Amino acid sequence: MVFCHEWTQVGDGRICVMKLTNSLTATSETPVVLFSASQAPWVKGFASSKTNNAINFITDGPFMHRCKTTNELIMLWSSTGHNDEYCVGIARSTSGSIAGPWTHDSDPLFSADGGHAMLAKIFYRKSNCAPTAGDQEVLVLSLHMPNKDMRNCTPKLFALLEYQDQKNGLAKFEYYDFV
Repeated sequence: MVFCHEWTQVGDGRICVMKLTNSLTATSETPVVLFSASQAPWVKGFASSKTNNAINFITDGPFMHRCKTTNELIMLWSSTGHNDEYCVGIARSTSGSIAGPWTHDSDPLFSADGGHAMLAKIFYRKSNCAPTAGDQEVLVLSLHMPNKDMRNCTPKLFALLEYQDQKNGLAKFEYYDFV
């Protein structure tokens, strides 16, 4: 189970993992910290009277994805970015396993005041008949926005293009509004 110890608990929010039993009940194992929010270069800290920490950092909504183009294991997660908006960043496991170590993209994937992103795969079929070679798998990015106005916050869906960056060999992503 991947989860966060939020800033209200630890100041510098952490993404953690803990093994569950087959019945999905927590084991006696201690959670393992994968990374802290302050390790991501795009995250901005803040002061709050709710904690004794000078600076706090948000971690929220971890979502795991195995990239089709590169077989990388990535994690989408949310925090406040340097633009003071809620953002979705990408962490990458350099080992390809949940244990990491984890690195962070320098810029968030999404920086327009939305968060708690998830991905779904849908299939686009060019005809109503049997599957053909032209059928395509499409990734859909789902998140909530705007974060600053939670009473008017709604789910937002984007088409997500995943491809391999020819410069560094890593998976790269671009999102598009559905028209």
